[in-house]
Amino acid sequence: MNLKHISIISALLLSACAHEVEQHGYSFEQNNVDIIKVRQSSKHHVLNELGSPTSVSDYGPQVFYYISYKSEKFAFFDPRVIEQRVLAITFDKKDIVSDITEYTIDDRNNIAISEHKTEIRGNTLTPIEQILTNVGKYNKKQKQF
Repeated sequence: MNLKHISIISALLLSACAHEVEQHGYSFEQNNVDIIKVRQSSKHHVLNELGSPTSVSDYGPQVFYYISYKSEKFAFFDPRVIEQRVLAITFDKKDIVSDITEYTIDDRNNIAISEHKTEIRGNTLTPIEQILTNVGKYNKKQKQF
């Protein structure tokens, strides 16, 4: 191999080890967030200043969630969240801001995923039984007039 081939291979190997940082979700501008005041700002005012929320609560008092996070990735490894920010704005029954809470990556809870499987009780059919039970269940083609 000559020097040209070695430099090309080296460049390819170094580019595979690249460090990428990506921003996802809502783009916070602190000035807009500071404008929102508890017991003063309306839902309409929040929507005008911050735009549409990332998510809205389904139960209990209405809460707008504005979610943003940064992730970094090294080479072929899975991305890792390095910064997270969630702004929760709660509204009362008159659509006035009743609470503003900000959560960071330190406030999150890591949930362990269970590897256990739920057993399905009842009549379990084999693949052959599934095929045979479907024979004759289809409607005959009807004549059209």
